[in-house]
Amino acid sequence: MVLVADAPELLRSPVALPSLRSGGERSANSNRSFVAPELLRSPVALPSLRYGGERSANSNRSFVAPELLRSPVELPSLRSGGERSANSNRSFVAPELLRSPRAGGVGRQDRVPLLAQIVIGIGMCVSLLLAAGCSSAKAPERDVFVTTKVVATTNILADFVRAVGGERVEVKTLIKLGADPHSYTPNESEVQSLGDADLIVRNGAGLEPWLEDAIVSSATRAKVVDASIGIALLHETAGAIDPHIWMNPRNAKVMVHSIEQALRRADPKHADSYVGGEEAYNVALDELDRGAKEQFARVSNKTLITTSHGLRYFADAYGLQLVTDVLPKPSQKQELSAAVLHRLLQKLNASKVAAVFPELPLPPRTSEAFATLDATVQIIIASQQLYVDTLGPESSTGQRYASMMVHDASVIANGLEKL
Repeated sequence: MVLVADAPELLRSPVALPSLRSGGERSANSNRSFVAPELLRSPVALPSLRYGGERSANSNRSFVAPELLRSPVELPSLRSGGERSANSNRSFVAPELLRSPRAGGVGRQDRVPLLAQIVIGIGMCVSLLLAAGCSSAKAPERDVFVTTKVVATTNILADFVRAVGGERVEVKTLIKLGADPHSYTPNESEVQSLGDADLIVRNGAGLEPWLEDAIVSSATRAKVVDASIGIALLHETAGAIDPHIWMNPRNAKVMVHSIEQALRRADPKHADSYVGGEEAYNVALDELDRGAKEQFARVSNKTLITTSHGLRYFADAYGLQLVTDVLPKPSQKQELSAAVLHRLLQKLNASKVAAVFPELPLPPRTSEAFATLDATVQIIIASQQLYVDTLGPESSTGQRYASMMVHDASVIANGLEKL
């Protein structure tokens, strides 16, 4: 315990006394210390003065000269600025050192602007932090535009996907324009596109028997959508399922709904966009369906012959009698022989079918041969081809599904009305 005895003059003015290492006087033979009366004549806080006082070489006492504190200053630890005797352990500060309030360190006159600067600096930092925090906390979320990658087996399905997904989908078609979907074989790049896809849309109903192997080869993780689910399937003459389900616009609505559901599951954040796309497209499908019904309601003879086996769903939708075993399915370059034409004449006369609707335009000589047939009925060859297995080329009336169906209905209805 340290006992401090102070002269009566020591506390004549209120002052806080820190530990004085060199500013007081300590007896060599005692543990008591005191400060000279003159030391505190002015109110001042004394820090530890390492070199601001005077220490006797033969004693443990130290003191500060009266002149040391004639001006109110705060003395920090003074490492340099004092004078030390080479032969003694005493140190002192020259009176002139502290005659200015700036001597020895920062005085009270400097303390106010320094504190003000600190407060202002802290305030600026806090303001910047609050401004940054508010701007980041209240920043609206940005809708990062990411498309769903979809691979559709046919261009008709791709048209459905675009109608529902709009700009939020990136669509690739496997089967190229004009190719036969029944016997298609995908190449290496097309298999790779399956591997990169988020969603694969297939027609189903037996149209793409090659797709399973391609999916396995691609090692894709994409979800596969079978668009035929929920559709009442029809059968061909041989008993096989007819896969041309899209030729009835009411079936197309079922297919579109399956696609919309799949897109919603793949991208739930934009579900409303897909619902809106489906609803808008259904309006177009309902309109073309209503128009086709009105056209065929005016037709009395509803029996037609065609080279296409893909019109069964179309005929079922509009109450038509379809005959598909009269004409073979020719190509645009393959002419029919005279023997084949003779057999066709017999079938036409027996069935009283007067309108022929080829899926592709008949070769020139075959078309001319039909015109010279000695038939008991008037034979009308449709001047325009029908679009069944695929959409038509760009700029044609069959380049989109809706316009394709309007085209086919108009060609067939107009041909039957001529009878």
